[in-house]
Amino acid sequence: MPQTIEHAQILHYMGVDNAIIVITKKNMVSEDMLDLVKEDIELSFADTLLEDAPIIAVDSVSGENIDQLKDLIEEKIYNTEKKEDQKSMRMNIDRSFALAGIGTIVTGTLTEGEIDKDTECMIYPKEEIVKVRSIENHDVPIDVAHKGQRIALNLSNISAGEIERGDIIATKNSLIRVKNVQTDLRLTKFDDVKVEHWTRVRFFHGTKEILARAVPLDKKEILTSGRGLCEFRLEEEIFVKLGDKFVIRSYSPVQTIGGGEIIDANQENHTINSVSYTH
Repeated sequence: MPQTIEHAQILHYMGVDNAIIVITKKNMVSEDMLDLVKEDIELSFADTLLEDAPIIAVDSVSGENIDQLKDLIEEKIYNTEKKEDQKSMRMNIDRSFALAGIGTIVTGTLTEGEIDKDTECMIYPKEEIVKVRSIENHDVPIDVAHKGQRIALNLSNISAGEIERGDIIATKNSLIRVKNVQTDLRLTKFDDVKVEHWTRVRFFHGTKEILARAVPLDKKEILTSGRGLCEFRLEEEIFVKLGDKFVIRSYSPVQTIGGGEIIDANQENHTINSVSYTH
């Protein structure tokens, strides 16, 4: 379905290369139809980071292949290389609220580093110092959280009303304030799209959506399935690190059209005639 394709694209732009593709409700169709679905998936995901992902068909009512799926998940976990993460802490906030008798709570996924209870951090874009009173992972109190964990933080020195979705909690002075970003942009192969000078897009970074204008740097336009250097002039400032992933969606109608990586954060405006990169 179109939404599944869009989700797969976003995984690709985010650099996810380890996945399992699951076909559900297999007992509701014939084997011939199941084979056609598998072929369609393989064709759709060709030339993406998910092209070699294993495909398994299951039925949750009868339980068919559910045990095989569990085994495959365990195998993936066991064989996935654990990488050392030496980066400073960062979490993109997706929710903020207050609990009576407890105070300000923010939730999100720890994308980098680790965070300890009683640590002082900075809230961006306010650039205010806060202290982590306590940490929970799926309602279980923990003393330290690691990259990839879904967590809730109880913060002091700030009210819930001062924080909103899209804000970031991170190590003090670890992020770059930008309003222009230069990127390595890749466009979708699933729709007829084009990014040219001053195309208006929705730029997604972390949990934040920002309107932006595109300025291709190494060619006049970037077309379907194309790749190019592109500057985005954002309508408001954000805080980033070089190497951050992003996704863009068309302004209207809203659909995912591309994504890539931030490779520079030079605030000077560039044009196709004023800059040259190699990659």
